[in-house]
Amino acid sequence: MVKHNLSGDKLHYYQIGNYKTKKEAISAMCSIEEAGVQSIFVASYYNEKRVSTPLAKLLEEMSDTKIAKL
Repeated sequence: MVKHNLSGDKLHYYQIGNYKTKKEAISAMCSIEEAGVQSIFVASYYNEKRVSTPLAKLLEEMSDTKIAKL
């Protein structure tokens, strides 16, 4: 999934992929960098809203705990 957006100051940005963990996102980011794309960063979302990195980490840990208990 690739989403193209244009900010108010005409900055183009793209959202690429939907990853369940930071590890998956970093792996995809590295592949994209190897293809020659620059200025890449990972942003965290929960229920389609941007969240802080610490909150994303907590949600990821909670998800791992829930899966481990099944």
